[in-house]
Amino acid sequence: MIPRLLMMFWFPSAVLVAGATEQPWNQFRGPDGGGVAVVPGLPEVLTVADRAWTADLPGKGHSSPVSWGHRIFLTAEDSARAGVRWVLALDAGDGRELWRYEDSFETHSLHSFNSFAASTPVCDAERVYISWVSGNRRRVLALDHDGKKVWEKDLGFYKEDHGSSASPIIEGDLLIVPNDHDVGEDAGLYALNAATGDVRWHTPTSPEKTSFSTPVVVTAADGSRQIVLSSQPTALLAFAPSNGTVLWRYEHPVGGARAVATPVVSADGVIFATTGQGGSGRGGVAVRPGSADGKTQPTLAWEMSNRIPYVPTAVAVGDHFYFLNDGGILSCVRSRDGERVWEERGPGKAYSSLICLNGVLIAVGRDGTVATVRATPIHQPLGTLALGEECQTTPGLAAGRLLIRTTTQLHALGGGPSKAIP
Repeated sequence: MIPRLLMMFWFPSAVLVAGATEQPWNQFRGPDGGGVAVVPGLPEVLTVADRAWTADLPGKGHSSPVSWGHRIFLTAEDSARAGVRWVLALDAGDGRELWRYEDSFETHSLHSFNSFAASTPVCDAERVYISWVSGNRRRVLALDHDGKKVWEKDLGFYKEDHGSSASPIIEGDLLIVPNDHDVGEDAGLYALNAATGDVRWHTPTSPEKTSFSTPVVVTAADGSRQIVLSSQPTALLAFAPSNGTVLWRYEHPVGGARAVATPVVSADGVIFATTGQGGSGRGGVAVRPGSADGKTQPTLAWEMSNRIPYVPTAVAVGDHFYFLNDGGILSCVRSRDGERVWEERGPGKAYSSLICLNGVLIAVGRDGTVATVRATPIHQPLGTLALGEECQTTPGLAAGRLLIRTTTQLHALGGGPSKAIP
């Protein structure tokens, strides 16, 4: 039984990027990767009666749910059969399984906290795309919305004892796939033709440790679109979407650290990224990006090394960043100078990244505790929810409902009106 949970308020002025209800939540942390949305159909107060449905999943996985219209996509591995995993499609209205695509793969080294179904899919109006590893090869799969394979691509060598989890994103007609590992010429960032899987460009990278970070597309002060990737020791790399040219880089080496969290962009254009090791963040930089023509170089706004996230990605709302660190501490930090405005205990130890819906932070702990806090410079906790099962994934949205995946289940909360995506 889910107890009384949380209060959600709609404060449009507090939202940096307001995702319209017609926009699909089609990739990790939403359509722009920022994790911020306005959901008019979501009730202000959720109770037991607001639980729309709970779906039992056929296997475990750490991929977040994504959606297009009334279809939810996610992945899972078969715990009973080694080397078998699925892409799943569920109906957002009632949680029933629409189809599953079975994939056979070669098992490989994996951290005990990781999964063979860790990377979050991305989808567009025609296809759903998955990037995952088989043996020591990076594979990318494209299915149509009915679960039929459209194409598959081998992007070459990949090896990392901890496994993989970086997710692909969409930029225009390109599928952007990170393969940022520390061995071999196949490492780097790839752009594929989303319709065919053909490689448009590949830009090599050379991290000291494999990056698990998902890239994000930002609009710089000069108006240029830039694909920004967090790596190490090059804390941030910016690529031109058209040809993969490295537009700028900002070096911030932290010995032994790796990049896991996705870069986050504030309303005033500051990009925040972290690296870490041993279960905690070690280095965080806030950078003002360079220009596409190279005339403006990236500059450091501020840096931070204490009580910052390692695995969880932060969220930017207005001119503040909000952190949930691995130890479960929530913080509000001013984007222009890094001043920590408030810091309080959150949902407990966490791997899930923050999202912000209707001006309210959704923070999920590893034990399945969901804490909701108003995204303002004054700490205003609203409530908690105990899902009763371990959670390592970031929440998503579908058809006006909040989606939270635990080890064996997908929970849908709320259920306001939502327009289907054609």
